[in-house]
Amino acid sequence: MKRSTILLLLGCTFLTFGYTRDQTGALVSKIYLHNTTLIRTTPGVDIWFYDLSTPANVREVGSIRIDGNSDVATYNTTMYADQEHDLVVYDISNPAQARPVDTIPDIFYRSGTEIANWLNGNSWDGGNELGGASGCGADGCDVNNGSSDSDFDNSWDDTWGGGSMSDYQPLSYSSNGSMGVTNAATSTSTSGSSSNSTTSGVGGNRREGTGGSLARFIIVGKRLYCIDNKDLIVFDLTNPSEPKLLKRTEVSQDIETIFYAKYHLFIGGQQGVYIYDVEDNIDPQYRGEFQHVERCDPVVVDGDRAYVTLRGDSPCGGTTSQMDILDVSDVEHPRLLKSYEKLNSPFGLAVRNGIAIVCDGQSGLRVLNVENENRVKECGKVTDITPFDVIWQDNMLIVTAKEGFFLYDASDPCNLKKYSQLF
Repeated sequence: MKRSTILLLLGCTFLTFGYTRDQTGALVSKIYLHNTTLIRTTPGVDIWFYDLSTPANVREVGSIRIDGNSDVATYNTTMYADQEHDLVVYDISNPAQARPVDTIPDIFYRSGTEIANWLNGNSWDGGNELGGASGCGADGCDVNNGSSDSDFDNSWDDTWGGGSMSDYQPLSYSSNGSMGVTNAATSTSTSGSSSNSTTSGVGGNRREGTGGSLARFIIVGKRLYCIDNKDLIVFDLTNPSEPKLLKRTEVSQDIETIFYAKYHLFIGGQQGVYIYDVEDNIDPQYRGEFQHVERCDPVVVDGDRAYVTLRGDSPCGGTTSQMDILDVSDVEHPRLLKSYEKLNSPFGLAVRNGIAIVCDGQSGLRVLNVENENRVKECGKVTDITPFDVIWQDNMLIVTAKEGFFLYDASDPCNLKKYSQLF
């Protein structure tokens, strides 16, 4: 029996690609929100789907085995995921029968498995620079011949199992391509939200999905933007089931995360934040950068401010941790406003309307009032989890942590109330 998957949650989708590890060396799961479905990765192994339509009663609905996977993103009824060095494409028009439809081999310079090995203190795996087309199923593909539908079909029954057709409903879309269900990304103003989503993207096109701050995949308009450890990679999604590689731009040797705001991509790296203009929807143009001490860091943007967590005692170097607050009103000349140093081991974060929610590792979830960067104050805290990343969508907060993932009512962010948790 084929293994079922589904996507249905709160209002968007989210995704990430490179691996991050916690203080113990364990790899950190990433999260992505598609309508009322949460996608959560098991780094290097598989992805799981959860129905969040009733926040107090989260339901696990399926999984897909994707070796070497870290990140995902969705566009209408199509899902994109990394598998080792390859980009794999799934048709999720009927989540109960999600099926792989395409593989683009040799896309990512470093595979997720290699990044994981490095994060755990091992050397890079061998093989050729871009690796093989291992994304075609349990039996793999012939990298010399590329991949085809038959490559997927041969391993279909081995890859999937479980699930009932009657449990799931197909995703529906309106004639303009938007979701047929309420999408939280369109129900509130995006000017005050740093979730990795927006109501409109390049050229007025809709931004698909909501990702966490550790994401390495993001979709804007009809473009999929991915990063590996050094390049910004752009795909044309005019035909969603057959993405076309448009552009590969070298950014830096140590990039980690990607965030979209105001027609720009903000790329977080171990030594700085790099800003690219994507307004023309074709060729990303470098605009500026901010250099910081060498640390692991995601970056998010809220209005004219960017927030960068810098984590010490990590593979990226350094021992101290902090959150830098930047003025990015002039993207060509971003400047430091303030460094907030009262953090212990910050990972992901989300910021909205002057409130920053920071995943501070073993110190818990920290809620900070950052309206005045010179007087940052903690207004709330959750201490019984070890959080790594967060999605803040409307009044819902989704947190992935060492203990599992958690849903909180964030209508009053300084007083978070837990809806539910799922291990």
